[in-house]
Amino acid sequence: MPAPATRRRAPAPRRGKPRFTVHVNPHTPPPRELYIVIPNHNPAPQGSKEYKGHRTDPTTGKRLPILVESSQRHGPWREAAARHTIRCRAAAGNPPPMDGIIQADVIFTMAPPKNVPADPAKRMAMYPNTRHYGDIDKLLRSTFDALQEGGAIVEDSRIVRTVVAQLFPWHPGAQDQPGAAVRLVRTDLPLKDPTA
Repeated sequence: MPAPATRRRAPAPRRGKPRFTVHVNPHTPPPRELYIVIPNHNPAPQGSKEYKGHRTDPTTGKRLPILVESSQRHGPWREAAARHTIRCRAAAGNPPPMDGIIQADVIFTMAPPKNVPADPAKRMAMYPNTRHYGDIDKLLRSTFDALQEGGAIVEDSRIVRTVVAQLFPWHPGAQDQPGAAVRLVRTDLPLKDPTA
């Protein structure tokens, strides 16, 4: 019979973002590696904000600017990524959030354009490198924040090295549908001895 999982709140997300309940099994050791797959969702960037006026803080009385994400796709992507992070952690036994020195290997699979060339060579030479798909650093920002909300990592500042690709479904290593595949590795923990 599996050990009961304890419940703990995820780190408080930024204002206006959804909160998720993260389950932690006290008997599951901290992982050295964690795989997270976010299928059937189009990755969206985070970064640019639009000014929407001012509001008055009820506790301090200060006037504060109202800034919202310019990308309408950002909210659904971040929420889906956080929910799939929780599911992948549950499949791994609900380990505690990863802490320490972390490397992230990320493959974003983007939705292909409407007009795709029939020639396989021309198709393989196409990459999602237009403004429509977003900057790769802003894609990482929204995804890493979702990994933190989903309890995979203590804080996204723990990620000190990234290997990232932005591909279409026909490229090697990509998923069949839009989404992302993330591999998190604690580089400060020793490798397991396969003979042990």
